Amino acid sequence: MKRIFLIIFSLAQYVVLFAQTDINAPYWKNKNIPSFKLVAAKDSMFFTDSNLQKNKITIFMLFNPECEHCQDQFKMLVSITELQQLAQVVLATTETWEKIIAFGKKFEVEKYPFIKLCKDYKYTFGAFFQPKTIPVLAVYNKQGQFEFIKQGELKKKDLMPYLK
Repeated sequence: MKRIFLIIFSLAQYVVLFAQTDINAPYWKNKNIPSFKLVAAKDSMFFTDSNLQKNKITIFMLFNPECEHCQDQFKMLVSITELQQLAQVVLATTETWEKIIAFGKKFEVEKYPFIKLCKDYKYTFGAFFQPKTIPVLAVYNKQGQFEFIKQGELKKKDLMPYLK
């Protein structure tokens, strides 16, 4: 009986893990930071992959400015004091400018120079990361290589190993 339970439990875990990972998504096929062109909320200038700082961890967060889980995820990111030195964060949304600006003001995003709040007007990241839920956090190492993706809220303890 224990053996049957163990087999069923193992299969259930496999299904849950596999359901969260789409091995056909572009980020699995191309491990490099994707080419992108966003519009920065701060100055309405284009922000592209060529604007990213070299030798820094890059975290992309796909979010909705009105989503409570996304807001909590943002709060978690800015609570990590080491993040400012180690990483750059690109917040990308397809929402309206009104919602983006309201989010920026509410959370004082301009206080965090390592964070870029942007509009993904071409849905580039949606096509690349193929989110099934938000927020989505995708982490790339200092060499610009894909390390990790999490759809839904990510706990601080689960992000910390990727910041080393």
